Order: sequence, then structure tokens, then C-alpha cells
Amino acid sequence: DINFKPNLIKVGLFRIIALSLAIIFAFNVLLVLKPNEYANFILIFSFIQIISISVLSWPNQYLLNYGRESLSKTGKLNTILTARIIVHIILFICLVIIIIFLSPSFAKFFNLEIDVLKYSLIFGILTFPLVDIFTTYTQVYGKFFSYSISPIVQRFFQILALILLYYNFYDDWTILIFFTIIGYFISFMFLFIEAPKNDLLNLKFCKNELTNLFKYSSYIPISTISLLL
Repeated sequence: DINFKPNLIKVGLFRIIALSLAIIFAFNVLLVLKPNEYANFILIFSFIQIISISVLSWPNQYLLNYGRESLSKTGKLNTILTARIIVHIILFICLVIIIIFLSPSFAKFFNLEIDVLKYSLIFGILTFPLVDIFTTYTQVYGKFFSYSISPIVQRFFQILALILLYYNFYDDWTILIFFTIIGYFISFMFLFIEAPKNDLLNLKFCKNELTNLFKYSSYIPISTISLLL
């Protein structure tokens, strides 16, 4: 059985640390970046978050709810995880194609460099949803350590980018967006290491599972977009 009280305390303590780092970042970012540079960072970061949440992360609720049910009945969730991965790969490929075609127009409209926008979005939507997927997967198994430290890792790399900029080790604001993506990637690696490997090593396609995922989750993208708006 999962002992929720220690996990809750642990998560709470790590969240306090993450919040402290977020405050440090917020108070110092405009001392290092120019207002237009910070605006560019926020714009790209927001694009990544909106795309990740509304397009790539909506099936996670199915993985969480039905994964727990499958785990309690069968001791595994390989078919559910397989369905989740298949949907993610298809959506990701479609998004990459769209980003490649639309980046020049968006970059011109928002006065950004094409390559900065394009590669930030591609690598951002690669890493951010993976953190969400494996956060959900580890939570199904009652593992919360990596989930707890993920925000700390992400804020640490953002602050590290500010330090490098402040001391002139690097002179371009884009390091902040790239270090943010690196922070998310390191968070994903922590989650992957902690995640049980039995399902990942025994992925199994089940058509009914894929159908159920779409039936259960069909309304979630619309409701998520509504909340974001």
C-alpha cells in the first residue's frame, strides 16, 4: 500500500523549495534580461506550454485513472501505456510538421528568429510532455520522488542560465529558453530512472485500449483549451 502521508509531506517540502527558487528567478530575471528579451522568453515558453497541455498531454488522465484500475486488477498497465505512447508519437510528428511549416510566418509576426522559434518549440514539445507522461506513470505506481524534485531541477537550470548571462559567460537571452528545456529533460530523466520498467519492456498493442483512450479522453482537449483561454 502507498503511504500517502509521508509522500504528501515530501512533496510539500520540495514544492516549498521550488517556490523559493521561482521567487528568486522572478526577482532577478529582469535584472539580467531586457524587457523585450524577457517578453520573447515568455512568449516561446507559453507557446510550448499551451501546445503541450492542449495537444499532447490530454491522454494522461486516461493513463492515470485506468492505469490504477489495471494495476490493481492485473498488476501491470503495459497495454494502456502502449496506447498512450502511440497517440503521443502520432500527435508529436503532426505537430513537428506544422511547426516547420508555420515557424517562418510566426517568427515574422512576433519578430523572432526563425531557428530560435522552430527549434525551441520542437525540443520544448518533445521534453515537456514526456515529463507529464512519466509523472503520471510513476504516480500510478505510487512513486513521487522525481515528481517532487522536478520543479526544483527546472528552476535550478533557469537560475543557472541567469548566472551565466549576468557574469557574461553567454550573451544571448536564448540560453534561458534552452536551459529551461534542459531542466525539463533532466526532470524527465529522473522520472524515467524511477519509473518501473516492467511495462516499458513489455509494451503490447491492444486495439480496444486505444479505442477506450479516445472515448474517455475525447472531451478533455476542448475543456483544457477552454481553461487556457
